[in-house]
Amino acid sequence: MNLLAFADNFQAAVEKFLGFFRQFTVLYGIEIFLLFLLIYCVSKILRENEATKLMLLYWGILIFGGVLKCMDEEMFSATFYFLFVLVVSGFMLVLFNVEVKKSLWDVHKSHDRLIGKSEHSSEIRTASEVEQNISDIVKAVQNMSKSKTGALIVLSKGSLPKQVLQSGVQLEANISTPLIEGVFFPNSPLHDGAMIVRGHKIQAAGCFCP
Repeated sequence: MNLLAFADNFQAAVEKFLGFFRQFTVLYGIEIFLLFLLIYCVSKILRENEATKLMLLYWGILIFGGVLKCMDEEMFSATFYFLFVLVVSGFMLVLFNVEVKKSLWDVHKSHDRLIGKSEHSSEIRTASEVEQNISDIVKAVQNMSKSKTGALIVLSKGSLPKQVLQSGVQLEANISTPLIEGVFFPNSPLHDGAMIVRGHKIQAAGCFCP
């Protein structure tokens, strides 16, 4: 009995699969293409801005909606699912509206590639080198504190949007106390902004944080 029920369900699934292609139209194909293009663009924006967890949540919501559609097509029609994807994707785009605008109007393609390369590059550092970097930062902060010099230093894990780095001057310099103090010296060109530090490098200075 169970074998017959399984055979009937399998046959129904095959008929349903073949029926999809029988009813397939050019307009339906265009809708599917635009849907996947939208999902790709949103995922690309989230990935470029290091929002990996948010991207996984986005995919999870879309997959959950797809499962509900397959389970109950009467309640969740194809049109309803398309609207569902549009609403979820639109919400993600609103969250990153500034990044979307800058990405659309950004013409510095080679500059972006250079930043992306430096952001994802990594070198293995010894414990003594790490301690020296920390010591240089702490010493610079202590010296600036004594002279009442303001400083904004961001210790990045790579989760900063690329637009933050683009707003300042790229340095890619080794961490040192004199360099940090020199950047934040009053009335220096780069003192009015944030210094971005990632790993053992000062990536940029004079950056504007959102």
